[in-house]
Amino acid sequence: MQQGRQRGNAIPASDSKVAQNWLRLLRDPCHGPLARPCYTGMDSGYMVRTVNYFRPSISGTFIAGQKVPMDFVVQWTPNNVSASNGVVRTSGPSSGGLQSTLPGPFAEGLQNFATNTMIVNRYRCVAACMRAIPTGSALDRAGLLGTGYIGGMGITILDAFLTIEKARSLCSGSHANTGQLLETRWLPTTSDERYTTTTEINTANASLLAVGTGVDGVATTTLTATANIEFEFTAVYEWIPDVNAGQPAVVSSVTPVGVTAQQVLSTIKDLGTFLYGEYMSSNGRTRRLEL
Repeated sequence: MQQGRQRGNAIPASDSKVAQNWLRLLRDPCHGPLARPCYTGMDSGYMVRTVNYFRPSISGTFIAGQKVPMDFVVQWTPNNVSASNGVVRTSGPSSGGLQSTLPGPFAEGLQNFATNTMIVNRYRCVAACMRAIPTGSALDRAGLLGTGYIGGMGITILDAFLTIEKARSLCSGSHANTGQLLETRWLPTTSDERYTTTTEINTANASLLAVGTGVDGVATTTLTATANIEFEFTAVYEWIPDVNAGQPAVVSSVTPVGVTAQQVLSTIKDLGTFLYGEYMSSNGRTRRLEL
């Protein structure tokens, strides 16, 4: 056999390296290498890491500084970002149920590099995670926080029939609202492999969900109370430049990677641990991607 020729359907070492780097990024979107995804096709683009922050709030009549228990629902779909769309959310006082200025959950904009339409023509998410960061004192952390990964938008905009109980049923588990930082990782669906724009609402794309029940908040004004939790949304996007920016409108095509997203995702044996905590093997050592 000629030296250097691949045997049968063996995966080239270079493709295996690409897959391992992408898996590292999926595991650690905040600090992992800006790796090319193993998506279908010959598409390619530039890579960028973005960070957004969001704190749930409710309106009412309060005394500034008073403690206000509240319920809230926050759904983040990384492939939906624009000035008018980004977080689907609704909230209300724990005693009065969910409320909003519209009937049911509504979209609130998230803006970052991917939403700059003067530079970015299209984008797609490569890796992402949501962190729930406690901001209140140890005496102001009552309530439960549920988190979940959904293979599509589980919370519908303007769903007037949504209740906190229905939203909690989409969570994989609930945690006491303590001083612990909670992180939920994102994994792509088939729909997420497609490039999108800021004008599209991608209901079939993977989403991350947080549901707070009886969570302590504080009245920041006499009309607004804010939860003692801040959400940090980190996303790594692959993006195509816009011709109006004076850049090439099309990035050069590349040879497809010999590893599919399905092959990479199939190596995640403990999906729950991967999504909600450090992905460890049964002997306590981090598992390596075997290809």
